[in-house]
Amino acid sequence: MKTSLFAGLLILAGVFAPTYAETNNFEVGGQIRHRYQADDRAFSDPRYLTFNQLRSRLNVKYKVSNDITGFVQFQDSRRFGEMASTIDGSANQIDLHQGFIQVNDFFFNWLDAKAGRMSVNYGNQRLVGALEWHNVARSFDGLIFTPWAGKHSIDLFYFVIRDSLRRSDQGNFNFFGFNANIYTSERYTNQVYLMWQRQNPSTDLNRWTIGFYSNGRLGNFYHFTEFAYQGGDITPDTTRNDVQAYFGTISLGWKDVGERGYKPDARIGVDFLSGDDNLGDDKYRVFDTLYATNHKFYGFMDYFLNIPRDTFGRGLIDAHIRATIAPAEKTKTQLAFHYFRSHRSVVLSDDSRSKAFGSELDLTLVYQYDAKLNITCGASVFFPGAIFKDFPSVFDKLGGRDRGGDRTTAWFYIMTTLTI
Repeated sequence: MKTSLFAGLLILAGVFAPTYAETNNFEVGGQIRHRYQADDRAFSDPRYLTFNQLRSRLNVKYKVSNDITGFVQFQDSRRFGEMASTIDGSANQIDLHQGFIQVNDFFFNWLDAKAGRMSVNYGNQRLVGALEWHNVARSFDGLIFTPWAGKHSIDLFYFVIRDSLRRSDQGNFNFFGFNANIYTSERYTNQVYLMWQRQNPSTDLNRWTIGFYSNGRLGNFYHFTEFAYQGGDITPDTTRNDVQAYFGTISLGWKDVGERGYKPDARIGVDFLSGDDNLGDDKYRVFDTLYATNHKFYGFMDYFLNIPRDTFGRGLIDAHIRATIAPAEKTKTQLAFHYFRSHRSVVLSDDSRSKAFGSELDLTLVYQYDAKLNITCGASVFFPGAIFKDFPSVFDKLGGRDRGGDRTTAWFYIMTTLTI
C-alpha cells in the first residue's frame, strides 16, 4: 500500500508539475541524504560498528490561493542491507512525514491556522524540535492556531501523541499549550511558552512546563538564554509524584559579521538540568527535555540524547565552548568541548559519590560543494568520568544503554545531503 502511494505521488508530480509550475502554484522538492558512521561508543566493548543510513524525501506543495496551501512530504528511511534481499520491495520504511493544510487569514485577517502532520521547532529546539539529525526525524499530528498582533504572534498548539481509540479517551496522550513570539527588534528574538503533557488517566502524567527563550546580538556579540520550570504530577512507578524541576542555559559569543577573513565565531556557555538524588520519595525533581533536539546541544556522540533516562535521573550540567572558522571558501570548521557533570551525585560501587560523567571533544567539517549539495563530516572522542567507569554496578542499578567501562570512546561520520 505504501509503495503504491509513493509511486502514485511520483507519477502525479511528474505529470502535473510542468503545468502547475508555470503558474507558480505547484512546487516539487525533496532531499536525499546518505550518512556513513563508524561507531566506537561502547565503554566496555573494543569492537566497533560501521553502518550506512539513507533518507529520501519527496514533497509536493500546492498553493490553492494566496491564503490556502497544502503540503505533503513522503519519506523513506533505511539502513543499507536491512532488507531481506536485493529484490525485497516491501518498502516498509516509507511513511508520511508531513501532510498539512495551512490557511492564512482564517476567518479573520489576524488569524492563521494549520492542521495535519507537521515538523515543529520552537525556540532553540531545547524543548520542541524536528530532530533532523535522526534518520527519521520528528513530526507531530495536530493543530496550530496563530493569532497575530502586528509583529507579535502566538502559536496555540494541540498535538495528539497517542490515541487509544477507547471510550472516555482512556489511554490517550496529548501535548498542548502556547509559544508566543514577542517582537522587540530585528536583533532580538524573545519567546514565552507554556507546554502541557497530559495522559489519561492524568495520574500517570499531568506535567506542565513554563519558560522563556531569548537571543540577541549587539555588534559582534550575541547571547542565548533560556529558563524553564516544570510542575504537575507524574507516576514514574507506583507512587504519584509532585513535579518540581527546572532548567536553565546561557551562552555568550562573539562572531565576525564582516565579509572578510575566516569569519571566526566563538561561544562559551553552560546548561543546567535539575536532577533528583531520592527517586523513592513523592517529589520528582528531574527535568525532562520533552521533544527536544538534544543532539544539537549535549555532545554529538549522543550519550545524553534521552533525558532524563541517560542521566539516570540525576540531572545534567554541561559546560561547553565552541569555536568556528571558515578556512576556505565554501568550507566551515567547528571544534566543540563539553564537560559533563550530574546535578545530583551518584553512589558508586565503593559507596563513594561522584558527579563526573566525562568530557567530549567534537570536530566538524562542512563543505558546501554546490548550492544544492552539502558534505559534512565529523569526529568525536569521549573521555568517561567516574560514573561511566564504575563498571558494572552503576548501570546495573540505574539502567543504561551500555554497561559502563573505562574505555575512551570515539565516533566518526560523513554525510552527504542533496536538496532537490
